Amino acid sequence: FTQRKGDNAIRLPKHKAIMQWGYRFAQSSRLTLQYVYTGKRTDTDFNTFTDVELDPFSIYNLSFSHELASGKLRFFAHLDNIFNAEFEEVVGFNTLGRNIRLGFHLDIK
Repeated sequence: FTQRKGDNAIRLPKHKAIMQWGYRFAQSSRLTLQYVYTGKRTDTDFNTFTDVELDPFSIYNLSFSHELASGKLRFFAHLDNIFNAEFEEVVGFNTLGRNIRLGFHLDIK
């Protein structure tokens, strides 16, 4: 519950929820599914200086990580916005559609 009273708190929804479920395949591998809900909120259209109500939206994200060398090397893959939901987070700006991030973490201590 994030609603504020007494001022025009732009882009703050009344409700926001993030739920995450994780499954560990083995000691070194993990799969995570994340659900993000953002409720309706008010933004200001700075072209007209009027308030605009933005629709609520939900997105799903999926992550996988695998550790090759204990505490030293971990590979990961993230699939964000799995269902390619279209939403407006800020008036006048594009948001990411479905996207994939691949990478690794290397600890060289």
